[in-house]
Amino acid sequence: MSAKFFIYAGRRWRELETESGRLSGWGRAKFVFLRCGRLVVARRGAVLRALRALATGRGNAARDGLPLSKYVPPTVANEKKKDKSPARVSCKECQHHHEHAVLPQHCTQ
Repeated sequence: MSAKFFIYAGRRWRELETESGRLSGWGRAKFVFLRCGRLVVARRGAVLRALRALATGRGNAARDGLPLSKYVPPTVANEKKKDKSPARVSCKECQHHHEHAVLPQHCTQ
């Protein structure tokens, strides 16, 4: 049984050469894994050995772990913060009522 491994990089799927550890069209690949909430770079030789063993049917050389969560870049707020202070009331009679969130019938503000 022959298996091929692909990695999504540069907006397209690229084949991983298990003998050399190179990605088609790119250079050598780096492999990472999650340990205690941090990404750690794995030894390339050990990963390629495990992938070759997995491709030949000896799946115990490589084991699956938890899937990595998708990276979501932090969003930048483009909107200006809205002023939450109450609107100014021009009517003297309404100023007192406006502070208590009750507007008289004659005021349109």
